[in-house]
Order: sequence, then C-alpha cells, then structure tokens
Amino acid sequence: MGGGRSFVPALGDWSGSENGYPVSFQLLYKPRLGHHYDSSPYFFTDVAVLEPEVDTHAPGCPMVGASAGFFDEGIDEPLRAGGTLTLTNGADVRLRITGPHTAVVSLADVYPKSSGVPAACNRRLSGAVRADKRRKVTDGTWSLQGSSAGAGAGSTFTVRAGGRVASGVEFPTLPSTCGNSSIGSLVLYIEPDGKATLSKAGAYSIALDFTGPGSASGQMSFGTGAECALGVNATLTKRRG
Repeated sequence: MGGGRSFVPALGDWSGSENGYPVSFQLLYKPRLGHHYDSSPYFFTDVAVLEPEVDTHAPGCPMVGASAGFFDEGIDEPLRAGGTLTLTNGADVRLRITGPHTAVVSLADVYPKSSGVPAACNRRLSGAVRADKRRKVTDGTWSLQGSSAGAGAGSTFTVRAGGRVASGVEFPTLPSTCGNSSIGSLVLYIEPDGKATLSKAGAYSIALDFTGPGSASGQMSFGTGAECALGVNATLTKRRG
C-alpha cells in the first residue's frame, strides 16, 4: 500500500483530530471480503468524526462546540486507491493512510449558496491520525443514575461506533433550585483512555470515566450552584445486537 512505496498498515484502533475535533476508526484486514468486492483487503470500520458546530448568525461564524458529526458504525468500508476513504454526511470527510502508523484527515463543510449561510461559515479542517490503543467500552444501551443526594430520576444513553461515542446523554433530574436542567441530548467523544468530557461555560459540564467495558462514573453539573453538581454512575444494560 502507498503511493510509490509499500507498507503494511497497523491493524486495530487509530485516533487523532482535525483542528482539535476528534477522529477515530478501526482498521481491519479481511482478504476474503476484499476479494469479493475486488478491493483492498483493508477495511475501515467504526469511523467517528466530530464536526465543529458554528454560529451562523454571529460575525465571522465562530466555532462554538462539537456537533454530532459522522458515525459510520459496524459498516466495513474498503480502502480505495492510495489508501483513502471518503465519507459524506453533510460534510465531506477524507481519510488517507500514509504510513504503517500514520494517516491524515480532512473535512470540508461547505454550505450551498441557496442556504443563505454566509461564506465565512464554510470550513475546511485537517489533521493527523495515528495507530493507538483504546480501552474497551461496549456498544449498546447504558443507564445513567445520580449517585449524590438529591439526584432524581436517571436517564439512558447509547454507546456507539466501537466504544468511541456516547450519544443521547441527558442530565438526571436535578433539584428544583437548579432551574431548568433540560438541555436536550448531548454527544460525548470517548477518548482512547476511556474519559469523556463536555462543557459549556456557565451552563453545564460533564466528565465521565469509562473504567471498564460496562461501567463508568463521573460528575455532571448544571449552572454554578454546588447543589447542582451530581456524582453519577453508568452501567451497560443491553449490548448492541
């Protein structure tokens, strides 16, 4: 594999970022499947690319966080010519294996003129990805419960893309003095070491540590009041079929 030189890419987990936004995937070797598709025997699977969320109404269209991004889970996509993979889900994502343990990634998020979104909101990001080790976190449905006094009803969320993404994360019911803690469902990227964090200044913060394939603990806070900070535990309740 490679343009002008041959190398064997590392199998397993790869992680990196494009302009600070996480990118991760798993690389598989399936020669029989490659022969069936008349393609490379190497396949991408469980691709997770978080995209920037931009404020299309603010001057300069600033980035304000990470959006749900692209999750290509459980689907084996063959490497194309030159060790590349191109995915389209609103934005165009291009991955290219450049060496045994190295890859580059680029993301183009271009709004059509008909959308009325300013041209300043068009984004072209790039970064690097490397072969990596990842803590095992099981895909499926998880239960989230507050472990602190005053915690109310819990919630559920889903781990996806080979343990790379926690989606649909919601706050457990908080004391009424915390105000409206309904901020909707959030998406967290799970780092290779099992840690997942997300925060918005003055609004909320979440820190989860996935300590094993089916368990996690951490803290979630809403606003700035001490009574609105909860210890939480999460457990796997149903594996992905």
